[in-house]
Amino acid sequence: MCDCGIINTTKENITKISKMKLAHIENDRIICDKCNCECKSSMQKVLILKTKDINLGEIQIFPDNLSKEINDLLNSYKDTNILLSKTRETGVRLEIENIIFNIDVDMIWSQYLSFYNDTNIVTVGSSHVIFAMVLLYIMEKAINGTNNVIFLSVPYIKNPQMDIDLFAEIKNNKVRKLLTMFCCKWNSKECYFSQEIYDKLNRFSEQDIVDSYKIMTKYSDGVKNQQSENENEYKYFSRLIKYGTNFQKNLTYLRNRINKQ
Repeated sequence: MCDCGIINTTKENITKISKMKLAHIENDRIICDKCNCECKSSMQKVLILKTKDINLGEIQIFPDNLSKEINDLLNSYKDTNILLSKTRETGVRLEIENIIFNIDVDMIWSQYLSFYNDTNIVTVGSSHVIFAMVLLYIMEKAINGTNNVIFLSVPYIKNPQMDIDLFAEIKNNKVRKLLTMFCCKWNSKECYFSQEIYDKLNRFSEQDIVDSYKIMTKYSDGVKNQQSENENEYKYFSRLIKYGTNFQKNLTYLRNRINKQ
């Protein structure tokens, strides 16, 4: 661990710390990027999660171009020990056999999927939080090994110009949602709000806004959405997202009032 406590992990997982850009290797020493101090090893009693006892399988994520990245990270945690407790104060204490353990806060929030009774769960997150998705998946598999979890990795959307905040200028919350979804470029981790889409949405009537959202969620591929016999949950979900967020298709269906047919 380091002096500031940011680096606090098992020795076998230290290489993952550098990949997370929390530390770097300098002259064969591991240096914390925050306090700039050398990380030192010590022998202590800690709580660990043994991933070799968990059937992790493979993560399903949309868009599928992120599949290799997220599953490579998942594979790096297979057959390893994940630290559940920290040597520093975390604010969450657990006493076991008269020993006080400071539980890692990340290990607390990453259990929230276990509170859902659904066997099919879709979890949405930015493409910047791939590590958090992996941690969430591992904890869910440790608690509910039979649940089917699908991740939706949303691109990080920026404004086209630093001095213009298109999102803030929209007062209608439904239009904000439409703008966000229509501007997603699923093959990119980052993209920009579109001035063209923004201008067109601002000309929508209140009924157009309602119908556009209905088309996105219920008629995304031109016919009423329903899972076909040859589609599993992931393929069905991927198809709805791919077609549902296509602005030009939505605009065509809106003009033809396909949702009224």
